[in-house]
Amino acid sequence: MKKWRNRFSLIAISLLFGGMMGVQLMSEHAGLNEPKPLIIPEPRIEEPKDVVIDIESKQQTDSRNLGEEEGMSNFFSDLGFTVATGMENATRSGLEAFMGAIRNGVSK
Repeated sequence: MKKWRNRFSLIAISLLFGGMMGVQLMSEHAGLNEPKPLIIPEPRIEEPKDVVIDIESKQQTDSRNLGEEEGMSNFFSDLGFTVATGMENATRSGLEAFMGAIRNGVSK
C-alpha cells in the first residue's frame, strides 16, 4: 500500500511539473515570457477638486477586442479568456496593494 502511494505521488508531481513546463513553453512561443511591471501607487495627498465627467470617454470601449469577431465564437474560449482576465486583474491588484503597503511601511 505504501508503494502505491509513493508511486501515485511521484506520478502526480511529475504531471504537475510537466504541465507547468508546457504552459511556460507555450507562453514563450506566444511571446508572453516578459511579465508586466507592477504599478505601485505612490502615497500622495491631494486637495479635493471639482469633478468633471466626460460622457464620451466613458462610452468608448476597451481597445482589446475580447475575441468577439463577426461570425462564429467559441463559448469556452471566451469564458476562459474572461476568467483568466479576471483572475489576472484580481491577482495584480492584490500584489499592487501589498507592495504599496510594504513601500508605505518602509518609507515611514
